[in-house]
Amino acid sequence: MKTEIKSEYLGGERKNTLKHELVAMKIALLSSLQSKDPSTQVGACIEKNNKIVSTGFNHNPFKWNSNEFPWRNDISNIGEENTKYPYVIHAELDAISKCSDMSLLDDSTIYVTLFPCIQCAKLIVSFGIKKVVYGEYRDSIENDCSRRLLEKCGVEVIQSRELEKDNQRIRIKI
Repeated sequence: MKTEIKSEYLGGERKNTLKHELVAMKIALLSSLQSKDPSTQVGACIEKNNKIVSTGFNHNPFKWNSNEFPWRNDISNIGEENTKYPYVIHAELDAISKCSDMSLLDDSTIYVTLFPCIQCAKLIVSFGIKKVVYGEYRDSIENDCSRRLLEKCGVEVIQSRELEKDNQRIRIKI
């Protein structure tokens, strides 16, 4: 016996939903909350075909006790070797290295809460990631170089606030 749903019961779904791009950016933001860095928490989320394939956050190397890690970020008086900069693992590297199948990175999108540094930009290009969506941008020569590298290598670069224009009524603060 074949049954049909009456037409008066069809439809009625919620119209005001988040686009998958905004969800991925929010997941990157949530991932950043795992960081123990006292000054800069960065998160990353990699998606392909609307599916999350990996996430990451900035952190100390896991075999280096975070209580013994030099979390300082002021290099002026103590020297760079006594700061986090030469040692910290960036969110992009963390997300790329956690991907269970590296072929998933090809033609994927990485959502990151802070614009990628030049080293992470090189990784993004090398693994075939085709789009970078970022939250915060800090003016610097290094970031100008990162942007140039990404764009010259055919990687689309978008700031996340451009995504949010279509979702003005939906605000999720974490």
